[in-house]
Amino acid sequence: MDGAEPAFEEFVRARWTSPVRYGYVLTGSPHDAADLAQEALARLGSAWPRVVRRDNPDAYVRTTMARLHISW
Repeated sequence: MDGAEPAFEEFVRARWTSPVRYGYVLTGSPHDAADLAQEALARLGSAWPRVVRRDNPDAYVRTTMARLHISW
């Protein structure tokens, strides 16, 4: 996460397990869950300034994960 905003890095460290658990619910596989969470968090990193202004990054991650899962 070099060059990322400190707030984004804190969010990822604090919330990593939640998206992975949600990913497991979606996929049934711990490996796919981690991949799904990682991709969603990477996309969140790109959109962080916009998403954090709306004050709901958790919802963004869950929505992104659901959409990614459907497209995979």
